[in-house]
Amino acid sequence: MRTPDVAVDIDQEGSAFGQGPARSPGPGSPAEAAARGTAASASAHAPHHRARHPAPAPPGSADGGTPRPEGRGFAADSLVNKDVDAEATVLPSTPPGRGKRAGGLLRLGPTVRERLLLRGLPGAKIPESLLCIAVGLLLYFAVPRPAALTQQAWALSSIFVATVLGLILEPLPIAPVALAGLVVCLWTNTLTYPQAFAALGNDTIWLILGAFFFAKGVESTGLGARIADLAILALGHSSLGLAYALALAELALALCMPSTTARAAGVFVPVITSLAKSFDSHPHSPTSRRLGQFLFLSQAQVSSATSAAFYLGGAQTPVALTLAAAQGVQIANPFDTYFKGAVLPALLLVVTIPAVVYWIAPPEVKATPWARDEARRRLAARGRPGWREGVVGATLLGAVALWCASSRFPFPLANASVALLGVVVLLATGAVGWDELSSHRPAWDLLVWLSVLFSMCGALTQFGVIKWLSDAVSRPLLQTGISRTGLFWLLNLLYCALHYGIASQTAHVTALFPPFLGVMLEAGIDGRLAALSLAYVTNLIGGLTHYASAQAAAYYAAGYYSIPQNWGLGFVIGFPSIAVFLGVGMGWWRAVGLGSP
Repeated sequence: MRTPDVAVDIDQEGSAFGQGPARSPGPGSPAEAAARGTAASASAHAPHHRARHPAPAPPGSADGGTPRPEGRGFAADSLVNKDVDAEATVLPSTPPGRGKRAGGLLRLGPTVRERLLLRGLPGAKIPESLLCIAVGLLLYFAVPRPAALTQQAWALSSIFVATVLGLILEPLPIAPVALAGLVVCLWTNTLTYPQAFAALGNDTIWLILGAFFFAKGVESTGLGARIADLAILALGHSSLGLAYALALAELALALCMPSTTARAAGVFVPVITSLAKSFDSHPHSPTSRRLGQFLFLSQAQVSSATSAAFYLGGAQTPVALTLAAAQGVQIANPFDTYFKGAVLPALLLVVTIPAVVYWIAPPEVKATPWARDEARRRLAARGRPGWREGVVGATLLGAVALWCASSRFPFPLANASVALLGVVVLLATGAVGWDELSSHRPAWDLLVWLSVLFSMCGALTQFGVIKWLSDAVSRPLLQTGISRTGLFWLLNLLYCALHYGIASQTAHVTALFPPFLGVMLEAGIDGRLAALSLAYVTNLIGGLTHYASAQAAAYYAAGYYSIPQNWGLGFVIGFPSIAVFLGVGMGWWRAVGLGSP
């Protein structure tokens, strides 16, 4: 047997590399499953090994001892996996006289060394991280700085490009990536602390945070699932009727539930999966064509239209309009103005998309008489609406009413103030507990990354980077003699097409919205309509691919349709949806007093 050459010392608390106590992966986790698999492999291939080195009796076994506290032994469980050599050994425990370091010595084969060097420790993905760093360094040191920009502006531009690339490649989750960019800005003195944290005073961030907490209340109380079942009960007599019922439920929830991920993964994926299986339609199977494939494809495309219908239909909309405000485009009462411009085009899409999907990917099951029975059964199982559902529903309706009427109050009423008031009401009544909200990771992630990106974008505008980039792009376009209307269409369609290379609506709007808006402003296009149109398109691109948005990934992951189906339908519906929004929208905007580009 060859001598293993990598040793990891496991202390009494079960931690590796002297990093202190480690968390238990818990039963059923990938780490524990891998450990069990490795143990089974060792049992099958090396029985003589156990004979020579009998393992000590586990604590709390028949041989006595104190049960080991939860959380110990994680290092061995997580490191012993399929990459570990079959000849890795765990030596007997050292005598207890050595104090706290009374654990064992885990010897690992050279394949673990390869894993650590090439793939990195659990955490950041090494190749993606190095690529982001390299791009930032090359841009700063190898690309000549434009004469119109200061050294500080060029440094911030390089850090921002590297950060946005990190949002796309995700060497870490989005919040740590943004935090890493912020740290670089501070350590290089590119931004001061007031500049770096200026966005925490932006009311849009707190508006979205409050709305995410609303979404958690809708999900945790079961109100969202109840709304979906009521819609199915009313319209679920056929497969097409089911698609329209789900679309209307999505439209109702999009009014005040800005987390498209929560709507998709928390409400509609479970409901649609249950419906499909009740008709013997299963994922990753030819039976998916019976019903599930059609319903999931329809809902994946409809969710983009419903997101575009309301100011809080998706978190990316407030982000876009806040970026517009940083460039001098102020939209009074955005909740009301945004809805006024979107209502007709969005309703047209919600009405037509299920029918188009039904024509392109028809289900084998046309009549669904017992879908309503299934919805009735689920409603009966839930019982009558509880007081928590009632409080959440009443609070949401009150918040929407205040948002719509805020401009008519005799005193200023910020949208964020309304959202935070609603959160306080939910907490004070006990409809939602603070433990639920404090553990709602998506909301707190958003607070971190959104504040960082807002601060960076604000500084880029302040340093003149956005103006310089807009001038550099707009001059060649204007020299072609293209009309303002033609340029308006061209830029919106190009803005959409570029999303094929970006796996996040967040990264898309952060990286591309400011320069595209800047080009439109330089061309003389009305600033309000330029900002609104790009915000609408930011939502409509959510169904182009299986990675175009979080909800697209959730629907694809259900397993009822393939990637080619998603891409094909995304193209057939995505670009025409933008054409409908802009074409119908231009006439509608004039009719409701928003003007024309």
